[in-house]
Amino acid sequence: MGYAILKSHLFILILMTIGRTVSTSDDIGFEAPVYWQKSTVPVVNTEKIHELFFLLDSPCDYITEETFHRELIPEAKRMCEETFQYKVLAPLARFCPAITSHHDDHHREKRALPLMIAGVAAVVSFGVGAWSLERSFSNGFRIDGLEKIKSFQILKH
Repeated sequence: MGYAILKSHLFILILMTIGRTVSTSDDIGFEAPVYWQKSTVPVVNTEKIHELFFLLDSPCDYITEETFHRELIPEAKRMCEETFQYKVLAPLARFCPAITSHHDDHHREKRALPLMIAGVAAVVSFGVGAWSLERSFSNGFRIDGLEKIKSFQILKH
């Protein structure tokens, strides 16, 4: 039991040390003040609704015989559950109301028609390009043939 408590205290001490070394200010808790001024630039251009789903583990599940004396566990769990409900779950319920349906507010544009039009345009463009390339080679061969015939006719005369 003593080793588990020592290990948890050591972990907290390490976290505090890391937090202190990462801190950029000299005083703990110092933050630069925020100055608000009028501006013509809008702060928010659009609003989007996002849904976050997460699972909260109750810290009360970690109250065991390893961390508490056996006789104190029921009272500690009761106090922990009350505090967890009051300090964590109740504020979350106020700020994040329950969603009744996951698909009520969702609206997706139908993308099949624009994609099909783009696909047909790409195929037609490729076809026209291939046809014009073939015609170019064909005309080139015909012109070369005509030039050879003309040169032979000139040589015969």
